[in-house]
Amino acid sequence: MTLWTYIDKVRPEPISPDFNNLFLTQGGKLITVNTVKLVFSKLAKSSGVIRLHAHLCRHTFAINYLLNGGDIFSLREILGHTTLEMVNHYLHFTSSQITDQHHKYSPMDRLQEKEKEAKRFVNLIRHYKKNIVRSIEELSTIEKAKSQKDKREET
Repeated sequence: MTLWTYIDKVRPEPISPDFNNLFLTQGGKLITVNTVKLVFSKLAKSSGVIRLHAHLCRHTFAINYLLNGGDIFSLREILGHTTLEMVNHYLHFTSSQITDQHHKYSPMDRLQEKEKEAKRFVNLIRHYKKNIVRSIEELSTIEKAKSQKDKREET
């Protein structure tokens, strides 16, 4: 159900004109904190999401709002904070996510990673080259010894 459907077709009329909350009980009264906890508990059980509660949804909204380009001043208003102190917590969290994404997709970091990979490849080639040279030297020594043996046998 969408929020608009709830407002247009499901939301009961408030029993008092002073009630301007969006969500009301079926009787038109204000919902309590306990009601919200109960709703989230039922949602958690029915969805299989173990850690589901209102604060987590609020936290997730704040993080995604900032990651999608929202600013901390409007977020502060949306969340109802009087200061930026709490909003800075979300900003710090998104900054670390942005840093991780930056390192993952940054052209310079990727170039450095490719440079490291190229160095590993060069070192691997050097290792195999040494082994090949050593094998060639051993074969050459064996062939020289065989050639000398053949010459002695001829005489």
